Amino acid sequence: MEIGLFGRVAIRRDSKVFAGFPTKKVAELLALLALNVGQAVNRKDAISLMWYGSQGPRAGNRLSATLYLLRQVLEKEFGDEASELFGTGDGSLWLNKDVQTDVRSAEHWWNRFNGESDFSKKKESAEHLTNLYQGHLCGDLQNTWFEPMRSLWASRWTESLLWIAEQDTGEVDRVLAELARIQPILPVTKNRAISFLEKIQREDLSESWRKANSTNHYPQPESGRMTGIHAADIVARPLAFELPTVTYMLVRSRNFSVIQDLAAKCGSGLLELHDGGFAITARNPIAARIAAAEIRTHDPYSSIYISTRVHNPNDQLPGQITERYSQIQAGEILMNPSAASLIEQHEVNVILERKVGRSEYRLI
Repeated sequence: MEIGLFGRVAIRRDSKVFAGFPTKKVAELLALLALNVGQAVNRKDAISLMWYGSQGPRAGNRLSATLYLLRQVLEKEFGDEASELFGTGDGSLWLNKDVQTDVRSAEHWWNRFNGESDFSKKKESAEHLTNLYQGHLCGDLQNTWFEPMRSLWASRWTESLLWIAEQDTGEVDRVLAELARIQPILPVTKNRAISFLEKIQREDLSESWRKANSTNHYPQPESGRMTGIHAADIVARPLAFELPTVTYMLVRSRNFSVIQDLAAKCGSGLLELHDGGFAITARNPIAARIAAAEIRTHDPYSSIYISTRVHNPNDQLPGQITERYSQIQAGEILMNPSAASLIEQHEVNVILERKVGRSEYRLI
Protein backbone atom coordinates (compact mmCIF):
# COMPACT_ATOMS: atom_id res chain seq x y z
CA MET A 1 0.00 0.00 0.00
CA GLU A 2 1.24 3.49 -0.87
CA ILE A 3 -0.08 6.85 0.23
CA GLY A 4 0.14 9.60 -2.35
CA LEU A 5 0.49 13.17 -1.11
CA PHE A 6 1.56 15.01 -4.25
CA GLY A 7 -1.59 16.50 -5.71
CA ARG A 8 -4.72 14.92 -4.31
CA VAL A 9 -4.26 12.80 -1.17
CA ALA A 10 -4.87 9.18 -2.22
CA ILE A 11 -4.25 5.57 -1.23
CA ARG A 12 -2.93 3.08 -3.76
CA ARG A 13 -2.62 -0.67 -3.61
CA ASP A 14 -1.77 -2.63 -6.73
CA SER A 15 -3.97 -1.09 -9.43
CA LYS A 16 -6.58 0.31 -7.03
CA VAL A 17 -6.59 4.01 -6.15
CA PHE A 18 -8.86 5.54 -3.52
CA ALA A 19 -9.26 9.28 -2.91
CA GLY A 20 -12.95 9.59 -1.95
CA PHE A 21 -12.53 10.45 1.71
CA PRO A 22 -15.77 11.33 3.56
CA THR A 23 -14.35 14.70 4.73
CA LYS A 24 -11.29 16.85 4.08
CA LYS A 25 -10.23 16.33 7.69
CA VAL A 26 -10.01 12.58 7.16
CA ALA A 27 -7.65 13.14 4.23
CA GLU A 28 -5.73 15.70 6.26
CA LEU A 29 -5.24 13.31 9.18
CA LEU A 30 -3.92 10.66 6.80
CA ALA A 31 -1.54 13.25 5.30
CA LEU A 32 -0.30 14.27 8.75
CA LEU A 33 0.46 10.67 9.69
CA ALA A 34 1.98 9.88 6.29
CA LEU A 35 4.36 12.84 6.50
CA ASN A 36 5.53 11.44 9.85
CA VAL A 37 5.39 7.77 8.89
CA GLY A 38 6.98 5.52 11.53
CA GLN A 39 6.93 8.30 14.13
CA ALA A 40 4.44 8.91 16.92
CA VAL A 41 2.34 12.07 16.55
CA ASN A 42 1.11 13.48 19.85
CA ARG A 43 -2.69 13.82 19.88
CA LYS A 44 -2.45 17.38 21.21
CA ASP A 45 -0.06 18.31 18.41
CA ALA A 46 -2.40 16.78 15.84
CA ILE A 47 -5.34 18.76 17.24
CA SER A 48 -3.30 21.97 17.28
CA LEU A 49 -2.33 21.53 13.63
CA MET A 50 -5.69 20.42 12.28
CA TRP A 51 -8.00 22.56 14.42
CA TYR A 52 -5.91 25.53 15.44
CA GLY A 53 -7.13 27.06 18.71
CA SER A 54 -9.29 24.07 19.68
CA GLN A 55 -8.71 22.35 23.00
CA GLY A 56 -10.41 20.30 25.68
CA PRO A 57 -12.65 17.24 25.39
CA ARG A 58 -14.50 18.55 22.33
CA ALA A 59 -11.24 18.86 20.38
CA GLY A 60 -10.24 15.35 21.46
CA ASN A 61 -13.58 14.00 20.28
CA ARG A 62 -13.04 15.61 16.87
CA LEU A 63 -9.74 13.80 16.45
CA SER A 64 -11.17 10.48 17.65
CA ALA A 65 -14.12 10.77 15.26
CA THR A 66 -11.83 11.61 12.34
CA LEU A 67 -9.54 8.67 13.12
CA TYR A 68 -12.58 6.38 13.33
CA LEU A 69 -13.78 7.52 9.89
CA LEU A 70 -10.31 6.96 8.46
CA ARG A 71 -10.14 3.42 9.83
CA GLN A 72 -13.65 2.73 8.53
CA VAL A 73 -12.75 3.91 5.04
CA LEU A 74 -9.60 1.78 4.92
CA GLU A 75 -11.36 -1.35 6.13
CA LYS A 76 -14.14 -0.90 3.58
CA GLU A 77 -11.84 -0.24 0.64
CA PHE A 78 -8.82 -2.41 1.43
CA GLY A 79 -9.92 -4.99 4.02
CA ASP A 80 -9.62 -5.36 7.78
CA GLU A 81 -5.84 -5.56 7.73
CA ALA A 82 -5.57 -2.02 6.35
CA SER A 83 -6.67 -0.42 9.62
CA GLU A 84 -3.86 -2.29 11.39
CA LEU A 85 -1.43 0.07 9.67
CA PHE A 86 -2.34 2.61 12.35
CA GLY A 87 -1.27 2.52 15.95
CA THR A 88 -2.52 4.45 18.98
CA GLY A 89 -1.44 4.65 22.60
CA ASP A 90 0.19 6.84 25.23
CA GLY A 91 -1.60 9.91 23.90
CA SER A 92 -0.17 9.43 20.41
CA LEU A 93 -1.08 7.94 17.04
CA TRP A 94 1.14 6.79 14.21
CA LEU A 95 1.39 5.13 10.83
CA ASN A 96 3.52 1.99 10.71
CA LYS A 97 6.99 2.43 9.21
CA ASP A 98 6.28 -0.20 6.54
CA VAL A 99 3.75 2.05 4.80
CA GLN A 100 5.15 3.55 1.59
CA THR A 101 4.54 7.17 0.57
CA ASP A 102 5.40 9.08 -2.59
CA VAL A 103 7.06 11.75 -0.42
CA ARG A 104 9.39 9.16 1.11
CA SER A 105 10.28 7.92 -2.40
CA ALA A 106 10.82 11.50 -3.55
CA GLU A 107 13.12 12.09 -0.57
CA HIS A 108 15.20 9.10 -1.66
CA TRP A 109 15.55 10.38 -5.24
CA TRP A 110 16.21 13.95 -4.08
CA ASN A 111 19.10 12.80 -1.87
CA ARG A 112 20.51 10.79 -4.77
CA PHE A 113 20.11 13.76 -7.12
CA ASN A 114 22.03 16.01 -4.73
CA GLY A 115 24.73 13.47 -3.94
CA GLU A 116 25.44 12.09 -7.42
CA SER A 117 28.37 13.26 -9.50
CA ASP A 118 27.75 10.75 -12.30
CA PHE A 119 25.66 12.49 -14.97
CA SER A 120 23.49 9.52 -15.99
CA LYS A 121 22.64 8.62 -12.38
CA LYS A 122 21.92 12.24 -11.53
CA LYS A 123 19.59 12.51 -14.53
CA GLU A 124 17.85 9.28 -13.57
CA SER A 125 17.26 10.63 -10.07
CA ALA A 126 15.90 13.92 -11.41
CA GLU A 127 13.50 12.13 -13.74
CA HIS A 128 12.22 9.85 -10.98
CA LEU A 129 11.62 12.83 -8.71
CA THR A 130 9.82 14.90 -11.32
CA ASN A 131 7.64 11.93 -12.33
CA LEU A 132 6.53 11.49 -8.71
CA TYR A 133 5.45 15.13 -8.47
CA GLN A 134 1.84 15.05 -9.69
CA GLY A 135 0.79 18.28 -7.98
CA HIS A 136 1.64 20.40 -4.97
CA LEU A 137 1.87 18.62 -1.64
CA CYS A 138 -1.67 18.06 -0.27
CA GLY A 139 -2.93 20.18 -3.13
CA ASP A 140 -6.59 19.45 -2.38
CA LEU A 141 -6.39 20.51 1.28
CA GLN A 142 -6.83 24.01 2.65
CA ASN A 143 -4.99 24.09 6.00
CA THR A 144 -1.71 25.92 6.54
CA TRP A 145 0.47 23.61 8.66
CA PHE A 146 1.94 21.84 5.61
CA GLU A 147 2.69 25.07 3.66
CA PRO A 148 6.44 25.06 4.49
CA MET A 149 6.73 21.48 3.23
CA ARG A 150 4.69 22.34 0.15
CA SER A 151 7.10 25.16 -0.71
CA LEU A 152 10.10 22.94 0.00
CA TRP A 153 8.94 20.22 -2.38
CA ALA A 154 7.89 22.72 -5.04
CA SER A 155 11.42 24.12 -4.87
CA ARG A 156 13.03 20.68 -5.17
CA TRP A 157 10.76 19.68 -8.05
CA THR A 158 11.48 22.95 -9.88
CA GLU A 159 15.23 22.64 -9.35
CA SER A 160 15.23 19.09 -10.72
CA LEU A 161 13.22 20.04 -13.81
CA LEU A 162 15.33 23.10 -14.55
CA TRP A 163 18.50 21.05 -14.16
CA ILE A 164 17.19 18.70 -16.87
CA ALA A 165 16.48 21.69 -19.14
CA GLU A 166 19.92 23.16 -18.43
CA GLN A 167 21.61 19.94 -19.55
CA ASP A 168 19.55 19.74 -22.75
CA THR A 169 18.13 22.96 -24.22
CA GLY A 170 15.85 20.82 -26.36
CA GLU A 171 13.95 20.05 -23.15
CA VAL A 172 13.16 23.71 -22.34
CA ASP A 173 9.71 23.72 -23.93
CA ARG A 174 8.69 20.49 -22.23
CA VAL A 175 10.00 21.64 -18.85
CA LEU A 176 8.17 24.97 -19.04
CA ALA A 177 4.96 23.16 -19.94
CA GLU A 178 5.41 20.85 -16.96
CA LEU A 179 6.07 23.77 -14.60
CA ALA A 180 2.96 25.58 -15.84
CA ARG A 181 0.82 22.43 -15.67
CA ILE A 182 0.98 22.32 -11.86
CA GLN A 183 -1.37 25.04 -10.68
CA PRO A 184 -1.16 27.43 -9.02
CA ILE A 185 2.36 28.44 -10.01
CA LEU A 186 3.96 29.02 -6.61
CA PRO A 187 6.34 31.97 -6.10
CA VAL A 188 9.31 29.63 -5.62
CA THR A 189 8.65 28.00 -8.99
CA LYS A 190 8.03 31.30 -10.73
CA ASN A 191 11.22 32.92 -9.40
CA ARG A 192 13.42 29.93 -10.23
CA ALA A 193 11.97 29.72 -13.74
CA ILE A 194 12.60 33.42 -14.36
CA SER A 195 16.21 33.16 -13.17
CA PHE A 196 16.81 30.12 -15.38
CA LEU A 197 15.28 31.73 -18.48
CA GLU A 198 17.36 34.87 -17.98
CA LYS A 199 20.47 32.72 -17.56
CA ILE A 200 19.92 31.04 -20.93
CA GLN A 201 18.97 34.41 -22.48
CA ARG A 202 15.31 33.61 -23.15
CA GLU A 203 14.05 37.10 -22.29
CA ASP A 204 10.92 36.49 -24.36
CA LEU A 205 9.76 33.78 -21.97
CA SER A 206 11.25 35.20 -18.75
CA GLU A 207 9.19 38.38 -19.11
CA SER A 208 6.04 36.34 -19.62
CA TRP A 209 6.76 34.26 -16.53
CA ARG A 210 7.38 37.48 -14.62
CA LYS A 211 3.78 38.47 -15.30
CA ALA A 212 2.38 35.00 -14.63
CA ASN A 213 -0.60 34.76 -12.24
CA SER A 214 -0.91 38.54 -11.99
CA THR A 215 -4.71 38.47 -11.98
CA ASN A 216 -4.99 42.19 -11.27
CA HIS A 217 -3.00 42.92 -14.39
CA TYR A 218 -4.66 40.48 -16.76
CA PRO A 219 -8.43 40.35 -17.20
CA GLN A 220 -9.85 36.84 -17.30
CA PRO A 221 -12.09 35.76 -20.18
CA GLU A 222 -15.66 34.67 -19.50
CA SER A 223 -15.14 31.54 -21.55
CA GLY A 224 -12.27 29.54 -22.96
CA ARG A 225 -14.16 29.14 -26.23
CA MET A 226 -13.20 32.10 -28.36
CA THR A 227 -15.20 31.15 -31.46
CA GLY A 228 -17.32 34.33 -31.31
CA ILE A 229 -14.36 36.72 -31.47
CA HIS A 230 -13.83 38.69 -34.66
CA ALA A 231 -10.52 39.71 -36.14
CA ALA A 232 -10.89 43.33 -35.01
CA ASP A 233 -11.20 42.18 -31.38
CA ILE A 234 -7.55 41.18 -31.35
CA VAL A 235 -6.49 44.81 -31.52
CA ALA A 236 -9.06 45.76 -28.87
CA ARG A 237 -7.44 43.44 -26.32
CA PRO A 238 -4.14 44.92 -25.03
CA LEU A 239 -3.39 41.57 -23.40
CA ALA A 240 -2.77 40.03 -26.79
CA PHE A 241 0.14 42.40 -27.39
CA GLU A 242 1.74 42.69 -23.95
CA LEU A 243 3.55 39.35 -23.79
CA PRO A 244 6.88 39.63 -25.62
CA THR A 245 6.86 36.14 -27.13
CA VAL A 246 7.12 35.79 -30.88
CA THR A 247 4.86 33.01 -32.14
CA TYR A 248 4.46 31.38 -35.53
CA MET A 249 1.01 30.26 -36.64
CA LEU A 250 0.94 27.97 -39.68
CA VAL A 251 -2.47 27.79 -41.32
CA ARG A 252 -3.95 25.64 -44.04
CA SER A 253 -7.37 27.11 -44.92
CA ARG A 254 -9.64 27.72 -47.89
CA ASN A 255 -10.64 31.17 -46.62
CA PHE A 256 -7.74 33.34 -47.74
CA SER A 257 -9.48 36.66 -47.03
CA VAL A 258 -9.85 35.85 -43.30
CA ILE A 259 -6.18 34.85 -43.05
CA GLN A 260 -5.15 38.00 -44.85
CA ASP A 261 -7.28 40.15 -42.54
CA LEU A 262 -5.91 38.51 -39.40
CA ALA A 263 -2.32 38.84 -40.60
CA ALA A 264 -2.90 42.57 -41.04
CA LYS A 265 -4.38 42.87 -37.54
CA CYS A 266 -1.39 40.99 -36.11
CA GLY A 267 0.98 43.27 -38.01
CA SER A 268 2.42 40.31 -39.87
CA GLY A 269 3.21 39.50 -43.43
CA LEU A 270 2.07 36.26 -45.03
CA LEU A 271 4.66 33.64 -45.87
CA GLU A 272 3.27 31.22 -48.44
CA LEU A 273 4.07 27.56 -47.79
CA HIS A 274 4.66 24.84 -50.38
CA ASP A 275 1.30 23.11 -49.81
CA GLY A 276 -0.83 26.23 -50.20
CA GLY A 277 -0.77 27.10 -46.50
CA PHE A 278 0.50 30.29 -44.88
CA ALA A 279 2.67 31.30 -41.94
CA ILE A 280 1.66 34.31 -39.80
CA THR A 281 3.82 35.87 -37.11
CA ALA A 282 1.79 36.64 -33.97
CA ARG A 283 3.02 38.67 -31.03
CA ASN A 284 2.37 35.80 -28.60
CA PRO A 285 0.39 32.55 -28.31
CA ILE A 286 -2.70 34.28 -26.87
CA ALA A 287 -3.06 36.41 -29.98
CA ALA A 288 -2.38 33.32 -32.10
CA ARG A 289 -5.07 31.36 -30.27
CA ILE A 290 -7.64 34.11 -30.79
CA ALA A 291 -6.74 34.27 -34.46
CA ALA A 292 -6.94 30.48 -34.77
CA ALA A 293 -10.44 30.47 -33.27
CA GLU A 294 -11.53 33.15 -35.73
CA ILE A 295 -10.15 31.21 -38.68
CA ARG A 296 -11.90 28.04 -37.58
CA THR A 297 -15.19 29.95 -37.21
CA HIS A 298 -15.05 30.66 -40.94
CA ASP A 299 -13.42 27.39 -41.96
CA PRO A 300 -14.01 24.40 -39.60
CA TYR A 301 -11.70 22.26 -41.75
CA SER A 302 -8.67 24.51 -41.43
CA SER A 303 -5.55 23.02 -39.86
CA ILE A 304 -3.35 25.20 -37.66
CA TYR A 305 -0.08 24.76 -35.79
CA ILE A 306 1.04 27.30 -33.16
CA SER A 307 4.68 27.39 -32.03
CA THR A 308 6.73 29.78 -29.84
CA ARG A 309 10.14 28.37 -30.77
CA VAL A 310 11.05 31.41 -32.85
CA HIS A 311 13.10 34.20 -31.21
CA ASN A 312 13.10 36.73 -34.02
CA PRO A 313 10.23 37.29 -36.47
CA ASN A 314 12.77 38.01 -39.19
CA ASP A 315 14.40 34.59 -38.84
CA GLN A 316 13.78 31.95 -41.45
CA LEU A 317 10.88 29.63 -40.64
CA PRO A 318 12.43 26.62 -38.82
CA GLY A 319 12.17 23.34 -40.67
CA GLN A 320 10.90 21.34 -37.69
CA ILE A 321 7.83 23.59 -37.44
CA THR A 322 6.82 23.11 -41.05
CA GLU A 323 7.48 19.38 -40.75
CA ARG A 324 5.14 19.12 -37.75
CA TYR A 325 2.54 21.30 -39.45
CA SER A 326 2.46 19.03 -42.50
CA GLN A 327 1.22 16.17 -40.28
CA ILE A 328 -1.81 18.00 -38.86
CA GLN A 329 -5.21 16.81 -39.96
CA ALA A 330 -8.05 18.97 -41.29
CA GLY A 331 -10.01 20.64 -38.48
CA GLU A 332 -7.14 20.24 -35.98
CA ILE A 333 -5.39 23.00 -34.02
CA LEU A 334 -2.20 21.96 -32.24
CA MET A 335 0.34 23.98 -30.30
CA ASN A 336 3.73 23.24 -28.85
CA PRO A 337 4.11 23.03 -25.04
CA SER A 338 5.78 26.42 -24.70
CA ALA A 339 2.74 28.12 -26.25
CA ALA A 340 0.37 26.04 -24.13
CA SER A 341 2.22 26.88 -20.90
CA LEU A 342 2.11 30.62 -21.55
CA ILE A 343 -1.59 30.54 -22.38
CA GLU A 344 -2.37 28.57 -19.23
CA GLN A 345 -0.47 31.04 -17.06
CA HIS A 346 -2.43 34.04 -18.28
CA GLU A 347 -5.90 32.74 -19.10
CA VAL A 348 -7.42 30.45 -16.51
CA ASN A 349 -10.39 29.27 -18.56
CA VAL A 350 -8.56 28.26 -21.73
CA ILE A 351 -9.64 24.82 -22.85
CA LEU A 352 -6.74 22.56 -23.80
CA GLU A 353 -6.96 18.87 -24.48
CA ARG A 354 -3.87 17.07 -23.13
CA LYS A 355 -1.82 15.51 -24.55
CA VAL A 356 -0.99 14.69 -28.15
CA GLY A 357 2.03 12.41 -28.31
CA ARG A 358 5.00 13.64 -26.30
CA SER A 359 4.92 17.32 -27.05
CA GLU A 360 1.86 18.92 -28.64
CA TYR A 361 -1.40 20.06 -27.08
CA ARG A 362 -4.72 20.15 -28.86
CA LEU A 363 -6.90 23.25 -28.62
CA ILE A 364 -10.65 22.60 -28.44
